[in-house]
Amino acid sequence: MRTIRYHVDKQAQEQPTKNYIIAPEPNLELTYAQLKQDCIDLGKRLLKRGITKGDKVSFMMGNGYQTTKLFLGVMYSGMVIAPLNLKAQPSQLSYVLDHSDTRLVFVTEYQRERLEEALQRVDRDIEIIIIDKDAREIFPPDDLSDFKLPGVSEEDPALLLYTSGTTGVPKGCILTHKNMVAGGEYVTLAHDLKPEDIALVSLPVYHINAGRGGVCHGNAGERVLRDYAPHLLCIRVLAPHIEVPLYLVFSGADDYLLSGQWN
Repeated sequence: MRTIRYHVDKQAQEQPTKNYIIAPEPNLELTYAQLKQDCIDLGKRLLKRGITKGDKVSFMMGNGYQTTKLFLGVMYSGMVIAPLNLKAQPSQLSYVLDHSDTRLVFVTEYQRERLEEALQRVDRDIEIIIIDKDAREIFPPDDLSDFKLPGVSEEDPALLLYTSGTTGVPKGCILTHKNMVAGGEYVTLAHDLKPEDIALVSLPVYHINAGRGGVCHGNAGERVLRDYAPHLLCIRVLAPHIEVPLYLVFSGADDYLLSGQWN
């Protein structure tokens, strides 16, 4: 089954206490069991806000603990994640916000002013939620027992990305769950990743190589997450199989540099 939800659930069942993320700066860790539960909780919170299956949800922030969970959790829940490019010009940002039909944007205080300026040129209401991307939790406790996540299939849309708009207005591209999972499989095979490998990657999650390439591979294990440091970071791959391609997000310098050397 080629869906994000299937593979998150599979890892949560097979190795629930294994770390999925280690975030050094905020000193936080996230296990696969916690990842699954947080994905479910996020989806139910979105449903409670009137966001339904197939709706677009965006974020505007650098890589971080919560960025990772938003990226996976929205797709897990049957909605479409539409990351916003932090390098976009104001006119491009306004165009993407409008054209994508995004319903909700998670944003950090650092990016809030740019987002609000862009929204002034959008002729519809878009909800924004200001968060700390490295906080352990971003929502207060709530009763979500009345909400149930919709089903998810391989052909359902999962990710909406836009081009940079170099030769015109940005072009949007929808990737399905099957596309996302296949991307992880290809990266795993192309780089011959093994459970003991350490991958060095420096990519922002809103870029396609981070969302479907550099951060997606089939050997599920611990990921060390750093926010825009001026150096590459290390991710140790621990699981013994390559058939489990999860979208495992980590960050480094915002220079689109990918190292193909594993030691």
